[in-house]
Amino acid sequence: MSDDDRVSYTPYRPGDMGRILALQAAYYAAAYDLDHVYEGVVAAQMGEFLKRYDSASDLVLVARLGGEVAGSITIDCHEPGSELARLRWFIVSDALRGKGAGRHLIGAAMDFLRGSGKPGCYLTTFEGLAAVRHLYLDAGFELVHEAIEETWGKPVNEQRYEWRP
Repeated sequence: MSDDDRVSYTPYRPGDMGRILALQAAYYAAAYDLDHVYEGVVAAQMGEFLKRYDSASDLVLVARLGGEVAGSITIDCHEPGSELARLRWFIVSDALRGKGAGRHLIGAAMDFLRGSGKPGCYLTTFEGLAAVRHLYLDAGFELVHEAIEETWGKPVNEQRYEWRP
């Protein structure tokens, strides 16, 4: 296996969030036809998260392929107004899809959550993402709410999943 084929998992490094945003924006543009509005909303949320990010109590785990950002998952333990942690920005590039990177990222996130002292975790996603939905269900998340939302620039069926230890 060459260095270009090797996947590594590292904590957040400055500049990673911009690359994660690029992965998110490209994926959701292709999968849901979401445009600059989606990218702007996610960029703003990422900016707010980075202002309060604490590497001792939040998790940003980055999958790297050949040293480049190719996936990520975030556990935000300090979201204002929530006693629950929030799983955010879970993405795996096309180059890593189907190779176990998503399962590795969600497994590491769940290990982190179990040691976090938080009473649970929630995430929001869109209907139709079968592969990631399967990972959420396998990790113990349950669908608790869904509704058509237009936050992202066009109507999507947004879903909320929760996990309680």
